Amino acid sequence: MPFGKHPPFPDQPGDWAGVTSDLPAALAAASEICTGESSRYALDCVPLRGSAGEVLASDDRQVLIRSGIDLPGETTC
Repeated sequence: MPFGKHPPFPDQPGDWAGVTSDLPAALAAASEICTGESSRYALDCVPLRGSAGEVLASDDRQVLIRSGIDLPGETTC
C-alpha cells in the first residue's frame, strides 16, 4: 500500500472498560500453556468467559481455569 493511501485510524471508543490487575497474570499463565504447537485449532486459543469471569487454556495434557476475574461484558470469546 503506498504511503498516505492507508485507511484512517479508528477513533478511540467513548467508553473504556476497566479490568482488575489479576487479568494480565491470568493471560500470562494461559499463554505458557497454549504453545501454538498443537494440530488442534481449539488448543491454540485462550477463551475468555466474561459472564463467568474465567480465563481458560489447555495443551491437551493439562487445563488452566483462572476464575474470579472481573471481565467486562457478558460474552465469551
